[in-house]
Amino acid sequence: MLRALSQGSCYRVGLVLLPGFSIMSLASVITPLNSANRISGRQLYHWTTLSLADEKVISADGMPYPVDTPLATAADFDAVIICAGENPQLSCMELLRPWLLARLKQRRSYPLELGALDAGSYVLAQMRLLDGYSCTVHWDYLTVMRESFPQVEVTNKLFVFDRNRFTCAGATATLDMMLYLICYHQGGELCAAISEQLNCERIRDEQESQRAPLQNYLGVGQPQLIEAMALMEANLEEPISTAELALLVGVSRRHLERQFQKYLQTTPTRFYLQLRLQRAQQLLRQTNMALLEIGLACGFANKNYFCKCYRDFFGTPPGEERRNVQGAAARRSATTPVLQ
Repeated sequence: MLRALSQGSCYRVGLVLLPGFSIMSLASVITPLNSANRISGRQLYHWTTLSLADEKVISADGMPYPVDTPLATAADFDAVIICAGENPQLSCMELLRPWLLARLKQRRSYPLELGALDAGSYVLAQMRLLDGYSCTVHWDYLTVMRESFPQVEVTNKLFVFDRNRFTCAGATATLDMMLYLICYHQGGELCAAISEQLNCERIRDEQESQRAPLQNYLGVGQPQLIEAMALMEANLEEPISTAELALLVGVSRRHLERQFQKYLQTTPTRFYLQLRLQRAQQLLRQTNMALLEIGLACGFANKNYFCKCYRDFFGTPPGEERRNVQGAAARRSATTPVLQ
Protein backbone atom coordinates (compact mmCIF):
# COMPACT_ATOMS: atom_id res chain seq x y z
CA MET A 1 0.00 0.00 0.00
CA LEU A 2 1.01 3.65 -0.21
CA ARG A 3 3.24 5.20 2.41
CA ALA A 4 1.44 6.69 5.40
CA LEU A 5 2.25 10.36 5.95
CA SER A 6 3.83 11.59 9.15
CA GLN A 7 2.13 14.33 11.14
CA GLY A 8 2.59 17.74 9.51
CA SER A 9 4.33 16.42 6.41
CA CYS A 10 3.52 17.72 2.92
CA TYR A 11 2.83 15.25 0.11
CA ARG A 12 4.61 16.49 -3.04
CA VAL A 13 3.08 15.54 -6.38
CA GLY A 14 4.63 15.90 -9.83
CA LEU A 15 2.06 15.98 -12.65
CA VAL A 16 3.66 15.02 -15.97
CA LEU A 17 1.49 16.44 -18.77
CA LEU A 18 1.85 14.58 -22.05
CA PRO A 19 0.48 16.05 -25.30
CA GLY A 20 -3.25 15.36 -25.58
CA PHE A 21 -3.82 15.16 -21.81
CA SER A 22 -7.29 15.81 -20.41
CA ILE A 23 -7.79 19.15 -18.66
CA MET A 24 -10.81 17.65 -16.87
CA SER A 25 -8.68 14.87 -15.41
CA LEU A 26 -5.95 17.32 -14.41
CA ALA A 27 -8.49 19.54 -12.64
CA SER A 28 -9.84 16.47 -10.84
CA VAL A 29 -6.38 16.00 -9.32
CA ILE A 30 -5.61 19.60 -8.42
CA THR A 31 -9.03 20.69 -7.11
CA PRO A 32 -9.38 18.17 -4.25
CA LEU A 33 -5.73 18.71 -3.23
CA ASN A 34 -6.30 22.46 -3.11
CA SER A 35 -9.52 21.92 -1.13
CA ALA A 36 -7.63 19.73 1.36
CA ASN A 37 -5.14 22.56 1.97
CA ARG A 38 -7.82 25.23 2.25
CA ILE A 39 -10.22 23.32 4.51
CA SER A 40 -7.47 22.03 6.82
CA GLY A 41 -5.68 25.36 6.92
CA ARG A 42 -2.37 23.58 6.32
CA GLN A 43 -0.10 22.81 3.37
CA LEU A 44 -0.91 19.12 3.19
CA TYR A 45 -0.27 18.85 -0.55
CA HIS A 46 1.96 20.57 -3.07
CA TRP A 47 1.80 19.93 -6.79
CA THR A 48 3.97 20.87 -9.74
CA THR A 49 3.01 20.53 -13.40
CA LEU A 50 5.79 19.15 -15.58
CA SER A 51 6.47 18.92 -19.31
CA LEU A 52 8.97 16.88 -21.27
CA ALA A 53 10.68 19.98 -22.58
CA ASP A 54 8.39 22.84 -23.57
CA GLU A 55 6.88 25.57 -21.43
CA LYS A 56 3.39 24.68 -22.64
CA VAL A 57 1.66 21.38 -23.42
CA ILE A 58 -1.24 21.08 -25.86
CA SER A 59 -4.26 19.47 -24.21
CA ALA A 60 -6.85 17.18 -25.84
CA ASP A 61 -8.98 20.32 -26.39
CA GLY A 62 -6.20 21.95 -28.40
CA MET A 63 -5.45 24.45 -25.67
CA PRO A 64 -1.82 25.27 -24.77
CA TYR A 65 -1.46 24.69 -21.03
CA PRO A 66 1.46 26.42 -19.22
CA VAL A 67 3.51 24.21 -16.93
CA ASP A 68 5.61 25.01 -13.89
CA THR A 69 8.85 23.40 -15.04
CA PRO A 70 10.31 20.89 -17.51
CA LEU A 71 11.47 17.49 -16.29
CA ALA A 72 15.13 18.49 -16.44
CA THR A 73 14.76 21.07 -13.65
CA ALA A 74 12.08 19.34 -11.58
CA ALA A 75 12.43 18.97 -7.81
CA ASP A 76 11.96 15.77 -5.81
CA PHE A 77 8.47 14.31 -5.33
CA ASP A 78 6.63 11.76 -3.23
CA ALA A 79 4.49 10.80 -6.21
CA VAL A 80 4.59 11.31 -9.96
CA ILE A 81 1.34 11.09 -11.91
CA ILE A 82 1.34 10.57 -15.68
CA CYS A 83 -1.45 12.56 -17.37
CA ALA A 84 -1.97 11.13 -20.86
CA GLY A 85 -4.93 11.38 -23.20
CA GLU A 86 -5.79 9.64 -26.43
CA ASN A 87 -2.98 8.18 -28.56
CA PRO A 88 -0.03 8.94 -26.27
CA GLN A 89 3.05 9.51 -28.37
CA LEU A 90 5.59 6.75 -27.83
CA SER A 91 8.35 9.22 -28.62
CA CYS A 92 7.53 10.88 -25.30
CA MET A 93 8.86 7.83 -23.49
CA GLU A 94 12.38 8.37 -24.80
CA LEU A 95 12.59 11.35 -22.47
CA LEU A 96 10.22 10.21 -19.73
CA ARG A 97 11.53 6.68 -19.11
CA PRO A 98 15.14 7.56 -18.16
CA TRP A 99 13.90 10.40 -15.96
CA LEU A 100 11.49 8.12 -14.10
CA LEU A 101 14.00 5.30 -13.77
CA ALA A 102 16.55 7.70 -12.31
CA ARG A 103 13.99 8.96 -9.79
CA LEU A 104 13.05 5.41 -8.80
CA LYS A 105 16.71 4.49 -8.20
CA GLN A 106 17.44 7.64 -6.21
CA ARG A 107 14.91 6.86 -3.51
CA ARG A 108 16.30 5.33 -0.34
CA SER A 109 13.95 5.80 2.60
CA TYR A 110 10.72 4.99 0.75
CA PRO A 111 9.84 4.25 -2.89
CA LEU A 112 8.56 6.83 -5.33
CA GLU A 113 4.83 6.37 -5.90
CA LEU A 114 3.59 6.34 -9.49
CA GLY A 115 0.10 7.27 -10.66
CA ALA A 116 -1.62 7.41 -14.03
CA LEU A 117 -4.72 9.04 -15.50
CA ASP A 118 -6.65 8.08 -18.65
CA ALA A 119 -4.07 6.38 -20.93
CA GLY A 120 -1.26 7.02 -18.46
CA SER A 121 -1.34 3.35 -17.46
CA TYR A 122 -0.55 2.45 -21.06
CA VAL A 123 2.49 4.72 -20.90
CA LEU A 124 3.72 3.15 -17.65
CA ALA A 125 3.14 -0.34 -19.06
CA GLN A 126 5.17 0.53 -22.16
CA MET A 127 8.02 1.48 -19.85
CA ARG A 128 7.65 -1.86 -17.97
CA LEU A 129 6.78 0.00 -14.78
CA LEU A 130 3.52 -1.90 -14.21
CA ASP A 131 4.90 -5.43 -14.57
CA GLY A 132 3.44 -7.56 -11.80
CA TYR A 133 0.97 -4.84 -10.78
CA SER A 134 -2.78 -4.55 -11.04
CA CYS A 135 -4.02 -1.40 -12.78
CA THR A 136 -6.86 0.14 -14.72
CA VAL A 137 -7.04 2.34 -17.80
CA HIS A 138 -9.69 4.15 -19.82
CA TRP A 139 -11.87 1.55 -21.53
CA ASP A 140 -10.55 2.64 -24.94
CA TYR A 141 -7.28 0.91 -24.00
CA LEU A 142 -8.55 -2.15 -22.13
CA THR A 143 -8.26 -4.58 -25.03
CA VAL A 144 -4.91 -3.38 -26.36
CA MET A 145 -3.36 -3.37 -22.89
CA ARG A 146 -4.54 -6.88 -22.09
CA GLU A 147 -3.19 -8.16 -25.37
CA SER A 148 0.08 -6.21 -25.29
CA PHE A 149 1.04 -6.57 -21.62
CA PRO A 150 0.20 -10.03 -20.26
CA GLN A 151 2.54 -9.35 -17.32
CA VAL A 152 0.16 -6.58 -16.14
CA GLU A 153 -3.21 -7.36 -14.52
CA VAL A 154 -5.50 -4.92 -16.34
CA THR A 155 -8.92 -4.47 -14.73
CA ASN A 156 -12.05 -2.55 -15.67
CA LYS A 157 -12.25 -0.74 -12.32
CA LEU A 158 -12.68 3.01 -11.95
CA PHE A 159 -9.38 3.18 -10.07
CA VAL A 160 -6.88 0.76 -8.57
CA PHE A 161 -4.34 1.08 -5.76
CA ASP A 162 -1.67 -1.63 -5.81
CA ARG A 163 1.26 -1.06 -3.45
CA ASN A 164 3.05 2.08 -4.69
CA ARG A 165 1.06 2.34 -7.93
CA PHE A 166 -2.32 4.03 -8.34
CA THR A 167 -4.16 4.28 -11.65
CA CYS A 168 -7.57 5.42 -12.81
CA ALA A 169 -9.77 5.50 -15.90
CA GLY A 170 -9.65 9.29 -16.07
CA ALA A 171 -12.36 11.98 -16.17
CA THR A 172 -14.66 11.75 -13.10
CA ALA A 173 -12.90 8.59 -11.89
CA THR A 174 -9.88 10.80 -11.19
CA LEU A 175 -11.81 12.67 -8.52
CA ASP A 176 -12.83 9.40 -6.85
CA MET A 177 -9.22 8.23 -6.83
CA MET A 178 -7.90 11.47 -5.35
CA LEU A 179 -10.57 11.55 -2.63
CA TYR A 180 -9.66 7.97 -1.78
CA LEU A 181 -5.98 8.99 -1.60
CA ILE A 182 -6.74 11.95 0.66
CA CYS A 183 -8.89 9.73 2.88
CA TYR A 184 -5.99 7.30 3.21
CA HIS A 185 -3.59 10.11 4.14
CA GLN A 186 -5.78 12.38 6.26
CA GLY A 187 -8.83 10.38 7.35
CA GLY A 188 -12.50 10.33 6.46
CA GLU A 189 -13.55 13.58 8.12
CA LEU A 190 -11.47 15.81 5.85
CA CYS A 191 -12.36 13.69 2.84
CA ALA A 192 -16.09 14.07 3.58
CA ALA A 193 -15.69 17.85 3.94
CA ILE A 194 -13.94 18.05 0.57
CA SER A 195 -16.60 15.87 -1.02
CA GLU A 196 -19.39 18.11 0.22
CA GLN A 197 -17.50 21.25 -0.81
CA LEU A 198 -17.26 19.87 -4.35
CA ASN A 199 -20.93 18.78 -4.39
CA CYS A 200 -19.79 15.20 -4.80
CA GLU A 201 -22.72 13.08 -3.70
CA ARG A 202 -20.59 10.08 -2.85
CA ILE A 203 -17.09 8.67 -3.32
CA ARG A 204 -17.13 5.66 -5.58
CA ASP A 205 -14.81 2.92 -4.38
CA GLU A 206 -12.36 0.49 -5.94
CA GLN A 207 -15.02 -2.18 -6.42
CA GLU A 208 -16.92 -0.19 -9.03
CA SER A 209 -16.33 -0.76 -12.72
CA GLN A 210 -16.37 1.49 -15.75
CA ARG A 211 -19.51 1.36 -17.86
CA ALA A 212 -17.71 0.57 -21.08
CA PRO A 213 -19.22 -0.69 -24.37
CA LEU A 214 -18.81 -4.47 -24.44
CA GLN A 215 -16.93 -4.37 -27.75
CA ASN A 216 -14.37 -1.94 -26.29
CA TYR A 217 -14.18 -3.93 -23.10
CA LEU A 218 -13.28 -7.23 -24.78
CA GLY A 219 -12.55 -6.45 -28.42
CA VAL A 220 -14.36 -7.99 -31.39
CA GLY A 221 -12.70 -11.38 -31.06
CA GLN A 222 -14.97 -12.70 -28.29
CA PRO A 223 -18.51 -12.66 -29.76
CA GLN A 224 -19.91 -15.43 -27.52
CA LEU A 225 -18.64 -13.72 -24.38
CA ILE A 226 -20.05 -10.37 -25.47
CA GLU A 227 -23.40 -11.99 -26.26
CA ALA A 228 -23.47 -13.72 -22.87
CA MET A 229 -22.79 -10.43 -21.07
CA ALA A 230 -25.50 -8.69 -23.10
CA LEU A 231 -27.98 -11.44 -22.16
CA MET A 232 -27.08 -10.96 -18.50
CA GLU A 233 -27.70 -7.21 -18.67
CA ALA A 234 -31.05 -7.80 -20.39
CA ASN A 235 -32.18 -10.35 -17.79
CA LEU A 236 -31.44 -8.91 -14.36
CA GLU A 237 -34.90 -9.45 -12.91
CA GLU A 238 -35.05 -13.13 -13.89
CA PRO A 239 -31.44 -14.34 -14.04
CA ILE A 240 -30.45 -17.03 -16.52
CA SER A 241 -28.34 -19.95 -15.33
CA THR A 242 -24.81 -20.38 -16.64
CA ALA A 243 -25.87 -23.57 -18.42
CA GLU A 244 -28.72 -21.72 -20.18
CA LEU A 245 -26.41 -18.86 -21.15
CA ALA A 246 -23.93 -21.27 -22.67
CA LEU A 247 -26.70 -22.96 -24.63
CA LEU A 248 -28.05 -19.63 -25.92
CA VAL A 249 -24.65 -18.44 -27.17
CA GLY A 250 -23.74 -21.82 -28.64
CA VAL A 251 -20.83 -22.94 -26.44
CA SER A 252 -20.37 -25.42 -23.63
CA ARG A 253 -20.73 -24.30 -20.04
CA ARG A 254 -17.09 -25.18 -19.39
CA HIS A 255 -15.95 -23.09 -22.37
CA LEU A 256 -18.01 -20.11 -21.21
CA GLU A 257 -16.54 -20.34 -17.71
CA ARG A 258 -13.02 -20.46 -19.14
CA GLN A 259 -13.73 -17.35 -21.25
CA PHE A 260 -14.98 -15.40 -18.25
CA GLN A 261 -11.94 -16.43 -16.22
CA LYS A 262 -9.47 -15.61 -19.00
CA TYR A 263 -10.83 -12.22 -20.06
CA LEU A 264 -12.66 -10.97 -16.96
CA GLN A 265 -10.82 -12.79 -14.15
CA THR A 266 -14.11 -13.94 -12.64
CA THR A 267 -16.85 -16.54 -13.03
CA PRO A 268 -20.12 -16.04 -14.96
CA THR A 269 -22.05 -16.32 -11.69
CA ARG A 270 -19.93 -13.68 -9.96
CA PHE A 271 -20.08 -11.31 -12.93
CA TYR A 272 -23.86 -11.69 -13.13
CA LEU A 273 -24.19 -10.99 -9.41
CA GLN A 274 -22.09 -7.84 -9.82
CA LEU A 275 -24.37 -6.55 -12.59
CA ARG A 276 -27.48 -7.18 -10.48
CA LEU A 277 -26.02 -5.49 -7.40
CA GLN A 278 -24.85 -2.45 -9.38
CA ARG A 279 -28.37 -2.11 -10.76
CA ALA A 280 -29.74 -2.42 -7.23
CA GLN A 281 -27.43 0.35 -6.10
CA GLN A 282 -28.74 2.64 -8.86
CA LEU A 283 -32.35 1.96 -7.83
CA LEU A 284 -31.48 2.47 -4.18
CA ARG A 285 -30.00 5.90 -4.83
CA GLN A 286 -32.30 7.15 -7.55
CA THR A 287 -35.75 5.85 -6.50
CA ASN A 288 -37.94 5.46 -3.42
CA MET A 289 -38.58 1.78 -4.08
CA ALA A 290 -38.68 -0.45 -1.00
CA LEU A 291 -35.74 -2.80 -0.44
CA LEU A 292 -37.90 -5.84 -1.20
CA GLU A 293 -38.99 -4.28 -4.49
CA ILE A 294 -35.41 -3.47 -5.44
CA GLY A 295 -34.30 -6.98 -4.60
CA LEU A 296 -37.06 -8.50 -6.73
CA ALA A 297 -36.26 -6.16 -9.62
CA CYS A 298 -32.67 -7.39 -9.53
CA GLY A 299 -33.36 -11.10 -9.26
CA PHE A 300 -33.32 -11.58 -5.46
CA ALA A 301 -36.42 -13.37 -4.23
CA ASN A 302 -35.31 -13.17 -0.58
CA LYS A 303 -34.81 -9.76 1.05
CA ASN A 304 -32.34 -11.02 3.65
CA TYR A 305 -30.20 -12.69 1.00
CA PHE A 306 -30.28 -9.49 -1.08
CA CYS A 307 -29.12 -7.41 1.90
CA LYS A 308 -26.33 -9.87 2.68
CA CYS A 309 -25.04 -9.90 -0.91
CA TYR A 310 -25.23 -6.10 -1.09
CA ARG A 311 -23.28 -5.67 2.17
CA ASP A 312 -20.65 -8.23 1.15
CA PHE A 313 -20.09 -6.53 -2.21
CA PHE A 314 -20.29 -2.81 -1.32
CA GLY A 315 -19.29 -2.99 2.36
CA THR A 316 -22.47 -1.19 3.49
CA PRO A 317 -25.98 -2.59 4.05
CA PRO A 318 -28.52 -1.20 1.54
CA GLY A 319 -30.62 0.42 4.25
CA GLU A 320 -27.62 2.29 5.65
CA GLU A 321 -26.53 3.40 2.19
CA ARG A 322 -29.99 4.84 1.50
CA ARG A 323 -29.90 6.73 4.79
CA ASN A 324 -26.47 8.13 3.89
CA VAL A 325 -27.72 9.29 0.49
CA GLN A 326 -30.81 10.88 2.04
CA GLY A 327 -28.69 12.57 4.71
CA ALA A 328 -26.33 14.03 2.09
CA ALA A 329 -29.30 15.32 0.10
CA ALA A 330 -30.79 16.91 3.21
CA ARG A 331 -27.51 18.66 4.04
CA ARG A 332 -27.23 20.03 0.52
CA SER A 333 -30.82 21.24 0.68
CA ALA A 334 -30.23 22.96 4.02
CA THR A 335 -27.26 24.92 2.66
CA THR A 336 -28.91 25.92 -0.63
CA PRO A 337 -30.15 29.54 -0.57
CA VAL A 338 -33.79 30.11 -1.44
CA LEU A 339 -34.26 32.55 -4.34
CA GLN A 340 -36.93 35.20 -3.79
